[in-house]
Amino acid sequence: MNGSVRLGVTCWLSCCVCSCAHGPSAPARCRPAPDKKASPWAEDPVESLEQGPSQTRTEAMKILAHEGMAARSAVPKLLAILKNESEPDADRCLAALALGSIGSEDLEVLAALVQYGLRIPVLGGPPSASVALSRIGRPAVPVLILGLHHLDPEIRYWAAFSLGKIGPPAEHAVAELATRYLDREETPAVRVAIWAALARIGSGAAGASGSWIREVAESLRSKDATVRAAAAFELAEFGAAAMDWVPDLIRGAADPEAAVRGWSIRALGRMGEAGAPAVPALTRAMSNAGETFLNRLEVLSALCSLGPVAHDAVPALVDMLSEPDAMLRARACVALGRVAARIDEAALAALENAAEDSDSDVRRAAQSAIDRLEENP
Repeated sequence: MNGSVRLGVTCWLSCCVCSCAHGPSAPARCRPAPDKKASPWAEDPVESLEQGPSQTRTEAMKILAHEGMAARSAVPKLLAILKNESEPDADRCLAALALGSIGSEDLEVLAALVQYGLRIPVLGGPPSASVALSRIGRPAVPVLILGLHHLDPEIRYWAAFSLGKIGPPAEHAVAELATRYLDREETPAVRVAIWAALARIGSGAAGASGSWIREVAESLRSKDATVRAAAAFELAEFGAAAMDWVPDLIRGAADPEAAVRGWSIRALGRMGEAGAPAVPALTRAMSNAGETFLNRLEVLSALCSLGPVAHDAVPALVDMLSEPDAMLRARACVALGRVAARIDEAALAALENAAEDSDSDVRRAAQSAIDRLEENP
């Protein structure tokens, strides 16, 4: 990109939004493994990679991602898909994830994940290649260090982010990260990623509350919207380790830029009980018809994650069941099942009405929420 990192409007439809109920976009850990016996391509998923873009090839790559090391023979074909920029981004992302699951230490694989994979945008989080490199771990560190010096700031950003996700095993990257941090020509957004990476490598995510994460949080006050978005994104990745900066994130949830609001909302949803003070701000964002659709979904995901500490949001969630959009109604049902209590008669009555909704997804979500409340008084 032109000197910036893609942390904008299309980047935060979270896996968490979808993890409340298994669906096609739920994270891999929430989905069952592909049913090879029921798949016509199960005989030889590697051979299925020869096809052009198709459901068969897509499912074959999912199978290979689950097989891990047993799928090493697929590496050349997966590399070809990843490197071919004319392939659909979704297929290239799957190829990157499969390569990460296979865990190859092959230099060509690692270089391709950095050079080609870190440029592929993913809705709701880091590039699939970043996830893959993090899975590979220590063997990926040398190539990621080279990525810190790439001409493209987007690759530098995600290289730093990936090193941070690897954590302490990436300790040999600390000197290079510090060098990039001190480089006056480095972009502010990349510096945010470097600060976050140094925090994770130095103490692990659970204890990353020192000076580096403070630098990340202070970037929420930057005049540059890209930097503020990067800071909120990184704080979301830290989760409860960033609980000291809940007030800053609450301000971020009201930022003029939609991207900053979206990442701040996600971060607040990952704060556990420390996120309770954010419930009024989250409720306002959810109820604001002028807020972006994705951000309203993100609020519903955040309330799901916060659970009972977000009980004050119940009246607003009941109101959400009258929204014209079926996805918002369904997510509101799921959130009610997480934050309400059995004694919330208004919530139960609203869910019972929603169980008769014209949309089947809303009906299922409402009944699931009712069942949850009855099982957990």
